[in-house]
Amino acid sequence: MSGPTLLVSNQMIGTDTYPDLDEAHIDALFAASRQAVADAYAAVAAIAANSSVQDIAIFRSLPRKYLPRYTYEFAQRFAATVTTVAWKLTEPNHVCSLACTAEDVALKCILDLAKTRLADDEQYEELAGAMFDDDAFLVLWDQARDGVEERYPGTANLAFADWFEPFGDAEQVHPFLQEDSQAFRLLWANVEPLEDDLEDPTTEVFIALGEDWLDVPDQVSDRIPAIIEETRALLFPDRPARSLSGRERERVFESAAEDLRLLVEASREDSGTAYDVWLLKEQAPGRPKMRRRLQAGLPLEEALNLRKLERMGEYRGVTDIELRVYPADHDFEAGAAHR
Repeated sequence: MSGPTLLVSNQMIGTDTYPDLDEAHIDALFAASRQAVADAYAAVAAIAANSSVQDIAIFRSLPRKYLPRYTYEFAQRFAATVTTVAWKLTEPNHVCSLACTAEDVALKCILDLAKTRLADDEQYEELAGAMFDDDAFLVLWDQARDGVEERYPGTANLAFADWFEPFGDAEQVHPFLQEDSQAFRLLWANVEPLEDDLEDPTTEVFIALGEDWLDVPDQVSDRIPAIIEETRALLFPDRPARSLSGRERERVFESAAEDLRLLVEASREDSGTAYDVWLLKEQAPGRPKMRRRLQAGLPLEEALNLRKLERMGEYRGVTDIELRVYPADHDFEAGAAHR
């Protein structure tokens, strides 16, 4: 699983912070996701046909003490939940939190199905430890502690009636699970001016880049503001800047960061380019920065390592300077004109 790491909650799917799965485990997880969705919708049809709840496959993997409460309405809502969780397992570009207890239960069903396909389930155990915020919901399967979920200390929404309730205001469940449109309406009404949160677009894109920002040569980072504007125009050609919501801004930053990654990869592949390391220091107001070349003709990695000293404020004990990394033939005057 890959993609930028954006911290939304402790329950994250779709980032590269989790244990790696080998190909066999990925294939088994894929097949289990498909089977769980198929079983969930088959349950809806089976209940509609008056089949016994005990004979319905997916209900046998849920807490058995609730069998009398697995009604047609529950089956519909759980099918929507399983579908949502299966989608979250496939989303590579965003961190998707588990939004309610029913999603915890649905993900457990999928992982349990995947484990039945492989004798070695150690990788899934590691994955489960990373995906679930905690394992308190497992008490639902404990017959010896029947009823404890109604008063389980420190844990929200374990009571059966609360399974489909979001864990918090920041979490969103499938619209089919919501009793009214209030939470859904807030998603579309939460539009903030772009300029309020975009005082430094370079910083926003570096956040989206994560640790990759340390590997950006300065002729690339100097292009960030222009890349943001180009990306925003492509994503939202008919919408002025002030109409962008927080979610839309996130899309702009992620797309701009991806453009930067492509530029960084291109610079890394160009092994024939030599880089110079420059020291820049502010002078009197209105005067251009003083510029002095410290090192010349370095490979990119070596030049970036030297620049990292300045990023940490450790260059010879001086913190009011900038170290910049440019190709040896960089035209400072042209760059200033573009900026």
